[in-house]
Amino acid sequence: MLFRSELGRRQVAALEAAAAAEPSNFETAYELGEALRLQSFVGQPGYELLGERALSWFQTAIALNPYSPLPELGRGMCLHWLKRAAEAGPAFERARRLDPNGYFTLARVGWHEFQLERYEAAIALLYQSLNLYHDTNHNPLPFFYIDRARQRMTNGGSGPVWR
Repeated sequence: MLFRSELGRRQVAALEAAAAAEPSNFETAYELGEALRLQSFVGQPGYELLGERALSWFQTAIALNPYSPLPELGRGMCLHWLKRAAEAGPAFERARRLDPNGYFTLARVGWHEFQLERYEAAIALLYQSLNLYHDTNHNPLPFFYIDRARQRMTNGGSGPVWR
């Protein structure tokens, strides 16, 4: 079972049809990568294949619009998930160069720092994100990861936390 649900399979199929109909649409390529990334993050058997497919669509989105940080962020998150963290760093760096003051970008770069167990850097980035957009519904990563980073610093815990 590659997909978590029938809904996930249908979402990907619809996005693939849209990408076939309009192959130059950056947003469709990005959304397809993101849908596959989220399905991969469920962690069920076949997650690696879904993650690799997501990476391919993120690369397509990057080629179609090299000025958006979004596919770089998705690519970096996928690379972490696929245990290729060394490859993830450059994707997050490119995203940050493209969008140095975006709350969404800063939150995900903070997530990256957390995964690398660089908790002080993660907290600083996550607070920068919150200062730009303090909304638990639209910017939930800082709320989730600031507390976990503080716990890790206090208790000496380590290892990735996926969300």
